[in-house]
Amino acid sequence: MPTMMRALRAAPYLVVLAVAGALLHVATWIEYRPQPRRLGPDVWPMLILCFVMAVAAYGALRALLSTKQERGLSLARLAGRTEEGEAPEPAGSSWGRMLAGLAVMAGFTASLGSLGFPLATVLLLFALMLVGGFRRPVAAATIASAGTLALVFIFQKVAYVSLPLGTEPFVQVTYALMALM
Repeated sequence: MPTMMRALRAAPYLVVLAVAGALLHVATWIEYRPQPRRLGPDVWPMLILCFVMAVAAYGALRALLSTKQERGLSLARLAGRTEEGEAPEPAGSSWGRMLAGLAVMAGFTASLGSLGFPLATVLLLFALMLVGGFRRPVAAATIASAGTLALVFIFQKVAYVSLPLGTEPFVQVTYALMALM
Protein backbone atom coordinates (compact mmCIF):
# COMPACT_ATOMS: atom_id res chain seq x y z
CA MET A 1 0.00 0.00 0.00
CA PRO A 2 1.39 3.46 -0.86
CA THR A 3 2.83 5.52 1.97
CA MET A 4 0.34 8.36 1.42
CA MET A 5 -2.59 5.97 1.74
CA ARG A 6 -1.18 4.58 4.99
CA ALA A 7 -0.71 8.09 6.34
CA LEU A 8 -4.32 8.95 5.47
CA ARG A 9 -5.53 5.81 7.23
CA ALA A 10 -3.48 6.74 10.33
CA ALA A 11 -4.59 10.40 10.40
CA PRO A 12 -7.79 9.96 12.46
CA TYR A 13 -5.91 7.96 15.06
CA LEU A 14 -3.22 10.61 15.27
CA VAL A 15 -5.86 13.35 15.72
CA VAL A 16 -7.46 11.38 18.56
CA LEU A 17 -4.02 10.82 20.09
CA ALA A 18 -3.23 14.56 19.96
CA VAL A 19 -6.60 15.64 21.40
CA ALA A 20 -6.40 13.04 24.19
CA GLY A 21 -2.86 14.19 24.97
CA ALA A 22 -4.00 17.80 25.21
CA LEU A 23 -6.93 16.82 27.45
CA LEU A 24 -4.58 14.77 29.62
CA HIS A 25 -2.44 17.86 30.10
CA VAL A 26 -5.56 19.82 31.12
CA ALA A 27 -6.57 17.02 33.51
CA THR A 28 -3.32 17.50 35.42
CA TRP A 29 -4.62 20.93 36.47
CA ILE A 30 -7.51 19.45 38.49
CA GLU A 31 -7.17 20.66 42.05
CA TYR A 32 -8.74 18.80 44.91
CA ARG A 33 -8.28 18.03 48.55
CA PRO A 34 -7.02 14.46 48.97
CA GLN A 35 -9.17 12.14 51.06
CA PRO A 36 -7.67 9.13 52.82
CA ARG A 37 -8.35 5.82 51.05
CA ARG A 38 -10.16 7.55 48.16
CA LEU A 39 -9.04 8.19 44.63
CA GLY A 40 -9.07 11.81 43.59
CA PRO A 41 -11.34 13.20 40.89
CA ASP A 42 -8.37 13.49 38.54
CA VAL A 43 -7.72 9.74 38.41
CA TRP A 44 -10.65 8.67 36.22
CA PRO A 45 -10.27 11.23 33.42
CA MET A 46 -6.52 10.62 33.32
CA LEU A 47 -6.96 6.84 33.28
CA ILE A 48 -9.52 6.99 30.47
CA LEU A 49 -7.39 9.41 28.47
CA CYS A 50 -4.33 7.17 28.83
CA PHE A 51 -6.40 4.24 27.58
CA VAL A 52 -7.69 6.30 24.63
CA MET A 53 -4.13 7.35 23.80
CA ALA A 54 -2.90 3.74 23.92
CA VAL A 55 -5.69 2.56 21.60
CA ALA A 56 -5.13 5.48 19.22
CA ALA A 57 -1.38 4.85 19.14
CA TYR A 58 -2.01 1.17 18.38
CA GLY A 59 -4.44 2.09 15.58
CA ALA A 60 -2.01 4.61 14.09
CA LEU A 61 0.89 2.15 14.18
CA ARG A 62 -1.23 -0.57 12.67
CA ALA A 63 -2.37 1.76 9.87
CA LEU A 64 1.18 3.00 9.22
CA LEU A 65 2.79 -0.45 9.24
CA SER A 66 0.08 -2.25 7.30
CA THR A 67 1.20 -3.59 3.94
CA LYS A 68 -2.22 -4.50 2.58
CA GLN A 69 -5.79 -3.26 2.71
CA GLU A 70 -7.44 -5.16 5.56
CA ARG A 71 -11.18 -5.66 5.67
CA GLY A 72 -11.36 -6.28 9.41
CA LEU A 73 -14.32 -7.57 11.34
CA SER A 74 -17.52 -5.60 11.31
CA LEU A 75 -20.02 -5.68 14.13
CA ALA A 76 -22.60 -6.98 11.67
CA ARG A 77 -20.40 -9.98 10.85
CA LEU A 78 -19.82 -10.64 14.57
CA ALA A 79 -23.59 -10.50 15.11
CA GLY A 80 -24.04 -13.22 12.50
CA ARG A 81 -25.69 -11.05 9.84
CA THR A 82 -23.10 -10.96 7.07
CA GLU A 83 -21.94 -13.91 5.05
CA GLU A 84 -18.54 -13.85 3.39
CA GLY A 85 -19.92 -13.60 -0.16
CA GLU A 86 -22.88 -11.35 0.65
CA ALA A 87 -23.13 -7.94 -0.98
CA PRO A 88 -22.45 -4.98 1.32
CA GLU A 89 -25.35 -3.01 2.74
CA PRO A 90 -26.30 0.12 0.76
CA ALA A 91 -24.76 3.29 2.20
CA GLY A 92 -28.11 5.08 2.62
CA SER A 93 -29.49 2.47 5.01
CA SER A 94 -27.09 3.51 7.75
CA TRP A 95 -28.85 6.89 8.10
CA GLY A 96 -31.98 5.19 9.41
CA ARG A 97 -30.00 3.28 12.00
CA MET A 98 -28.11 6.40 13.02
CA LEU A 99 -31.35 8.33 13.52
CA ALA A 100 -32.87 5.41 15.42
CA GLY A 101 -29.76 5.30 17.63
CA LEU A 102 -30.08 9.02 18.32
CA ALA A 103 -33.76 8.52 19.20
CA VAL A 104 -32.79 5.72 21.60
CA MET A 105 -30.21 8.02 23.25
CA ALA A 106 -32.81 10.80 23.54
CA GLY A 107 -35.24 8.32 25.10
CA PHE A 108 -32.56 7.24 27.56
CA THR A 109 -31.88 10.84 28.55
CA ALA A 110 -35.58 11.59 28.94
CA SER A 111 -36.33 8.46 30.98
CA LEU A 112 -33.24 8.43 33.21
CA GLY A 113 -34.83 10.52 35.97
CA SER A 114 -38.00 8.44 36.20
CA LEU A 115 -36.68 4.92 35.47
CA GLY A 116 -33.39 5.30 37.32
CA PHE A 117 -29.93 4.42 36.03
CA PRO A 118 -30.15 0.60 36.09
CA LEU A 119 -33.44 0.21 34.22
CA ALA A 120 -32.77 3.03 31.76
CA THR A 121 -29.28 1.68 31.01
CA VAL A 122 -30.36 -1.91 30.42
CA LEU A 123 -33.04 -0.65 28.01
CA LEU A 124 -30.52 1.66 26.31
CA LEU A 125 -27.95 -1.08 25.77
CA PHE A 126 -30.58 -3.57 24.58
CA ALA A 127 -32.16 -1.09 22.15
CA LEU A 128 -28.79 0.07 20.77
CA MET A 129 -27.78 -3.52 20.06
CA LEU A 130 -31.02 -4.20 18.20
CA VAL A 131 -30.82 -0.93 16.27
CA GLY A 132 -27.20 -1.73 15.42
CA GLY A 133 -28.20 -5.01 13.81
CA PHE A 134 -27.59 -7.57 16.55
CA ARG A 135 -30.23 -10.21 15.79
CA ARG A 136 -30.13 -12.34 18.93
CA PRO A 137 -32.54 -10.78 21.45
CA VAL A 138 -31.79 -13.20 24.29
CA ALA A 139 -28.06 -12.64 23.92
CA ALA A 140 -28.64 -8.88 23.63
CA ALA A 141 -30.70 -8.88 26.83
CA THR A 142 -28.02 -10.89 28.63
CA ILE A 143 -25.24 -8.59 27.43
CA ALA A 144 -27.27 -5.48 28.32
CA SER A 145 -27.96 -6.82 31.82
CA ALA A 146 -24.33 -7.78 32.43
CA GLY A 147 -23.13 -4.44 31.08
CA THR A 148 -25.54 -2.56 33.31
CA LEU A 149 -24.45 -4.51 36.38
CA ALA A 150 -20.81 -3.78 35.56
CA LEU A 151 -21.51 -0.07 35.10
CA VAL A 152 -23.50 0.17 38.34
CA PHE A 153 -20.73 -1.60 40.22
CA ILE A 154 -18.01 0.62 38.74
CA PHE A 155 -19.92 3.84 39.35
CA GLN A 156 -21.14 2.94 42.85
CA LYS A 157 -18.29 0.93 44.35
CA VAL A 158 -15.19 2.10 42.50
CA ALA A 159 -15.79 5.68 41.34
CA TYR A 160 -18.29 6.67 44.08
CA VAL A 161 -20.61 8.36 41.58
CA SER A 162 -24.18 9.07 42.63
CA LEU A 163 -26.58 7.65 40.04
CA PRO A 164 -30.22 8.61 39.38
CA LEU A 165 -32.45 6.36 41.49
CA GLY A 166 -35.70 6.88 39.59
CA THR A 167 -39.20 7.47 40.88
CA GLU A 168 -41.72 5.06 42.39
CA PRO A 169 -42.12 2.18 41.58
CA PHE A 170 -38.80 2.04 39.66
CA VAL A 171 -36.73 3.29 42.59
CA GLN A 172 -37.39 -0.03 44.31
CA VAL A 173 -35.51 -1.85 41.54
CA THR A 174 -32.52 0.46 42.04
CA TYR A 175 -32.59 -0.08 45.81
CA ALA A 176 -32.81 -3.87 45.40
CA LEU A 177 -29.85 -3.84 43.00
CA MET A 178 -27.78 -1.72 45.38
CA ALA A 179 -28.62 -4.04 48.26
CA LEU A 180 -27.28 -6.99 46.24
CA MET A 181 -23.97 -5.21 45.77
